[in-house]
Amino acid sequence: MTNQQHFHFRQWKNQTVSAIGILTTAVGFIFGNLLWKPPEVERYPDDECYSIVRPDATVTLDLAQQLNGRQGSDYAGIEQVLGAPHCILPKVTVRYGSITERHVFRTSENARLIVAYENGQYLGHAFENLEGGGEWRRPDAVATEVEFSRRTIEQIELKNTWGVQAGNQIDRYPIVSGLGDISLKLSGEVLAPFDGYVKGKFVLVTDGNLIRNTEDCVLFSSPQIPAYTSKICGLERRYLGRIEQGKPLGKTDGYVHVSLLSLRREGSDRVQWVYVSPSSEFLQRLVNQS
Repeated sequence: MTNQQHFHFRQWKNQTVSAIGILTTAVGFIFGNLLWKPPEVERYPDDECYSIVRPDATVTLDLAQQLNGRQGSDYAGIEQVLGAPHCILPKVTVRYGSITERHVFRTSENARLIVAYENGQYLGHAFENLEGGGEWRRPDAVATEVEFSRRTIEQIELKNTWGVQAGNQIDRYPIVSGLGDISLKLSGEVLAPFDGYVKGKFVLVTDGNLIRNTEDCVLFSSPQIPAYTSKICGLERRYLGRIEQGKPLGKTDGYVHVSLLSLRREGSDRVQWVYVSPSSEFLQRLVNQS
């Protein structure tokens, strides 16, 4: 082979290798783009739901704020605002004589909106973030979809109460229960009925009076049961903060006193907390979930 022929052969070989390299790179790029998937966003597991209604149902904070003041609306009235839910959670009974239905909507912030109904009427709503739990807050106090308050002292404005409360003393004799309390004889742990939040500092406000809680009491609330909070007293040891369902929120060796409060608007009156009778299912969740 002459020097000129050898030069042309080497030039052709280099061009062929370069072409193959470019082709391989292009094929790899195309297949890489075809196979690439955006990272999955963590979502709530659908196994909590017993029925999937609309897989792509999402809402925004602005839409949820339109629910404020709509207590008493029926399903159709709420769906006019939000549309159909993503899924439906199992029914629960929190208040005696009422069944609570809970519709779930996903949000763009990886939280979920839970809308509660009782007897076919809108009761309230709450946002729950991916960590679960957290406290239920009045809708007019919610600033963002995933923000949960950490106020030092919770203030509960009651529509009615007795002047004498559990924790007061009459001539050195302690009062162990009061209006709306159900007392259970119990030795052991008191359990969180749902994922939620336990507070140890709160005051009851009624008729211009402030009634501070005693050191054996807690407030429990959960986004999974909007518009409810429960006061639990008689605890010798308290576990405060975020809590998972079934975990102990306190211990007792005697009596535990439970009262259930519901945020209600009656007529043209302002929204206030009222005592309601807890269901046996709710009480069962506090003492035994096996």
